[in-house]
Amino acid sequence: MFVGVFVIIALNQCIFSQEIKKIEDIRKFNQQYFQLLKLKGEKKYEQVISGCKKIIELDFTYHDIYPLLAEISKKQNHLTQTIQYLQGLLKREPDNPHFYYGLGICHKAQKDFNLAMEAYKRAVDLKSDFLEAYLELVKSPSKEIEATELINYFKEKIESNPENSLLYIGLGRIYQYKLKKYDLALKNYLLGLNKTQELGNKFEQGEHLNEIGLFYYRRGNYSKAMEYYKKAVEVGRE
Repeated sequence: MFVGVFVIIALNQCIFSQEIKKIEDIRKFNQQYFQLLKLKGEKKYEQVISGCKKIIELDFTYHDIYPLLAEISKKQNHLTQTIQYLQGLLKREPDNPHFYYGLGICHKAQKDFNLAMEAYKRAVDLKSDFLEAYLELVKSPSKEIEATELINYFKEKIESNPENSLLYIGLGRIYQYKLKKYDLALKNYLLGLNKTQELGNKFEQGEHLNEIGLFYYRRGNYSKAMEYYKKAVEVGRE
């Protein structure tokens, strides 16, 4: 019995240590990111590009770095080289969704929206809870990417992966931000929330509660928004 207790304590300490390290890493990369923004303001663009690549090599999940890399590469007429750099990383790690996300950001900066969309889709295929990639899909310009194509894409993903509740967020965002069909947007957000409650997934439940809160906030219903934000906090404490 006591051995079991000690094992549980040790496991909890290990998890706690990992979380602390994760927080420290994020803080460290945030500091480096803000330093790069300072260099951007000083127009030291080559240093910014090399600094972005250094962060990607250390932690490719730090997603804020990809838009900055694309922006500065474009200023320096280096977008082609940056795309080749990311393609090189993908040759090393062909199933890395974060590199596809970065590739999509660069293609978008190059105004090659179809290639950007394909890259984001590949990122979602590899990482079904990749909310940043979902958001970029929704932000694709309507003239280049038809909303109906995205709707069909997410519906197919839901059919093939019914336990992934976050796909409903992607679908809801298309209805909310592209088509302004707010009733269908809310319907999909609530469908996703119900799915998380069925599966008992607290993390995804929190994501949906926050998304619904944001929906109501943008619609000017602040009391309803606060209601869902509070629920998200409560779920996070469980």
